[in-house]
Amino acid sequence: MKIALITGGAKRIGAQIVKTLHSNNYDVIIHYRNSKKEAQELATLLNNKRTNSATIVHAELTNIGSINKLKRSIPKLDLLVNNASVFYPTPVPEVDQNSWNDIINTNLMSPFFLSQSLSLALSNRNGCIVNIIDIHSDRPLKNHSVYNISKSGLAMMTKTLAKELSPSVRVCG
Repeated sequence: MKIALITGGAKRIGAQIVKTLHSNNYDVIIHYRNSKKEAQELATLLNNKRTNSATIVHAELTNIGSINKLKRSIPKLDLLVNNASVFYPTPVPEVDQNSWNDIINTNLMSPFFLSQSLSLALSNRNGCIVNIIDIHSDRPLKNHSVYNISKSGLAMMTKTLAKELSPSVRVCG
């Protein structure tokens, strides 16, 4: 059985990715930060369809210690989907260090260090990393400066990881 970890997998796009992978016979690990109830409900729904096929995991991915703890709990992995992100307005005149750190750490730093940390497990199974990038990596959304920067950085990170981790790990976004 193939195993996938989906960050931010409890709601919205993440939950749909989880459902799609599950319907394609992946066992899924649903990561959440604040959405425990939604993660539990989704795992229950999927486990009712296929026993022991969905688990949930809480992690604060902006904390390297939390990433390392998560890594130790996942010995085998075929697919990492870096979906977790934050999105809110940050007009240039109003950006402060807190909003900068929150968005950059969640949308860029976390996927990098999680990918780095799980790259050996993925390599052992010729796995894949999928980074969820959107149009705002190329076409900035007004008043969302830090989000745009984070997604642009994620696009370059995807290309960099693809070069450095190939051929044993495929990376796309």
